[in-house]
Amino acid sequence: MKPLSAFNYIRANKGRSAIVIFMLFMTILASFAGNYIASVDWYWAKAIEYDKEAVLISGLSVDEEFEDYEAVIEDLEADEDLTVLQRSSYGYSGIEWMCTMGFEMGSSSFVFDNKDDLKTFFDHVGVECDYSNIHDKSVVMSRALARNNDLELGDVVDYSVNHNISGEYTLDALIDDDSFIVFYVESRPNNNYRAYIMSETMSGDELRSHIRSVIGDRKVKIERSVEEEMSEELSIFYIMFFLGVVLLSVMLAVTVNSVLTGHYIKRTYEFGVYRAIGLSKRNIRRKVFCEIMTMDIIAIVIAATMVLLVTFLLNELLYLPKGQYLPYFSGMGLAGAAISNLLVIIPTIIFKGRKMAKADVTEF
Repeated sequence: MKPLSAFNYIRANKGRSAIVIFMLFMTILASFAGNYIASVDWYWAKAIEYDKEAVLISGLSVDEEFEDYEAVIEDLEADEDLTVLQRSSYGYSGIEWMCTMGFEMGSSSFVFDNKDDLKTFFDHVGVECDYSNIHDKSVVMSRALARNNDLELGDVVDYSVNHNISGEYTLDALIDDDSFIVFYVESRPNNNYRAYIMSETMSGDELRSHIRSVIGDRKVKIERSVEEEMSEELSIFYIMFFLGVVLLSVMLAVTVNSVLTGHYIKRTYEFGVYRAIGLSKRNIRRKVFCEIMTMDIIAIVIAATMVLLVTFLLNELLYLPKGQYLPYFSGMGLAGAAISNLLVIIPTIIFKGRKMAKADVTEF
């Protein structure tokens, strides 16, 4: 092993290197906390996806006879690019469920006037379902959501079980899409002033924009998207997480710098000799960079392996049996780990590299 190599330094200073690696290990564990926050997004992913495929519109109460609504429906049905599924304007709430973070949330809901409309929607979004037992006042949900609420096929879902829905419904089909959505089938022919609008050629903002152009200034409302509502609801979690990451990073940066400062001060003579035998300041900074980055890479590998292993065990033994899930990776987790790690590593490399590059053997 070369005397100037980073591994040689780590091998010769195992105790102090282990402390630094542990501190850097802590920065990567920020990804674990980020994955917990992102797990809430996982529960809502399908609701957001389906909402983009089936835009909900409703008549406004100021249009007392709902003439504008009916005129808009006629125009939408005349559009060959659109499919219109009318539904009751009666409000339907979802079923509460316990998320991975340990608190309850309310699921999204889709309501269909009959089994055929439900099938049309499921075919559109690619969901397979057994429709043989579906009838008026049926409920369909994912197996994950059913496990989360200890429900099985044939169970009655009523007001006494979950205070977010009104009336009595039967769980008549389970699907495998892992959505946390309740799909109701109930016919209310005298109260159909809401409708889902779907298209084989458009979705999301494009579909909403097209529907908006058809509605014009008539008294018909396009309901807010699930994505927009959830972004507002969860924004406080995102803010708190990143504030916590920054605070953790500052504390770790101070600790790592303290640990390394004492050791690099003792190595001033060593680096002075390097300068005396011809190593440039650039080479000195590169050596410091390689030493610190090698410890960081070791910490990242260990931490990433541990996060994956712990996540696997938690999912298999705790969360999946209860219809919950902790993501193995998430954008938020990766961002949190990267921010924390860089806030510790960058100043450490810069300050220690500059300090050692100034070592001068003539001053000893």
